[in-house]
Amino acid sequence: MRNFKLFILVSIMLLPAFLPFSSALAKEGFGSNNNDNRDRGDWQFRQETVSTNGEVQGDVFTIDVPEGWDFDSEIDWLDEELPMFTVYFVMNDQDGTSLLGVLPMTNYVWFTDPWLESQMPEGYQYSGSTTVLEPRDPSDYLEELLIPYLEDIYRDQARIRNFEIVDVEDRDDLADLYVRMMGVEAFAEYYDCSAAVAHVEYNEDGIDVEEQISAIIGVHSEDMIGLTSWTLENVVNWTVLLSVVEKAPVGQLDEMDGVYVDILSSMEWNQDFMDDYWAEHDEAWQALQDQQD
Repeated sequence: MRNFKLFILVSIMLLPAFLPFSSALAKEGFGSNNNDNRDRGDWQFRQETVSTNGEVQGDVFTIDVPEGWDFDSEIDWLDEELPMFTVYFVMNDQDGTSLLGVLPMTNYVWFTDPWLESQMPEGYQYSGSTTVLEPRDPSDYLEELLIPYLEDIYRDQARIRNFEIVDVEDRDDLADLYVRMMGVEAFAEYYDCSAAVAHVEYNEDGIDVEEQISAIIGVHSEDMIGLTSWTLENVVNWTVLLSVVEKAPVGQLDEMDGVYVDILSSMEWNQDFMDDYWAEHDEAWQALQDQQD
């Protein structure tokens, strides 16, 4: 049977916070207004361990995967970038009609200074993995950027037709939940968070499927001083903090939502690995600071 290979990225920048947040998602429901489906029932799970032989070696995290489902992962170590590595993973059933993925935490920057905007227009690769892009609210981000990107991937990998965005809903409750889990005093002062959830439907190889795609975006504006001899005003840093894709045959998504959030809550980071990682991270950060002095 066909197996989807849509690799999904999780940024490591906020790893310590993701685990308790995913547990909160399991209690309150990420993206869905239906929180009644939390029983594993007849579902059987196996535990997958993701490991790396990169700059920091060892087991990175474990996660529960339904028996009979495919699970793909890859640790990608980045050259001279912080965070130092990213994790790609996706899980899906054998025919690909049910799928769970956590999409990348993606950083963008936007300049309202006319000269810099002319030098670094939209799409310019500003630094490392940070792209120059005008800020979008979550609903526009889903409709204009993420969903078209996913649709192109689906069309490359499968025979799909009748692709349709059914609705897009602002969900400030999800943003509030994220802020609470990050720590209101510290996190809310830095990011102005908002969230949205989109529902799409399409026919894939003769099967009608639906997806629920959720995104949380944080926007941070600041004055940047010291880049040159003058002050640069209104530099807007905005980040897609967390996105989740849930897929199931039409009519089964509400039932699968309970399984998906249960899976997310099972994700557990190896504390020994994370201790070693943060030691390497701090060393790399100090080296970067020394270069700028």
